[in-house]
Amino acid sequence: DRRFAEMLVRSRFNRGFGPSYISKELRFKGVNPDLGKECLDIFDGQWHQKAQELHQKKRSQKVQLRHSKEEDGEFSAVSKAVDDKLKRFLFGRGFPSEIVYKLFQ
Repeated sequence: DRRFAEMLVRSRFNRGFGPSYISKELRFKGVNPDLGKECLDIFDGQWHQKAQELHQKKRSQKVQLRHSKEEDGEFSAVSKAVDDKLKRFLFGRGFPSEIVYKLFQ
C-alpha cells in the first residue's frame, strides 16, 4: 500500500495536481488516510512552487490568446477574466485557497 500511495502521489504531483485532489483520489482508491497524509507530506514545501509553475504556464498560453484578441478598452476586463479562469483551474486541480490567492496578490 505504501509503495502504491507514494507512486500515486508522485505521479499526480508531477502532472500538476494539488494536495486536495490527490488526497481525494487516495481515499477513492482505498488507501488508509494516515498513510495518504504521510505520502502527501513528502511534497509539503513544494505545493506552492508547483502551483506557480502551472500558473505561469497557463498564463503565458492565455496571454498569447489575449494579445491576439485585445483592443484598447478591453484590457482590464479580459485580464480579470483570465485571472478568474486561472483561479478556477488551480482550484479544480486541488490546490488550497491560500496558495491560489498568494499567486494573485
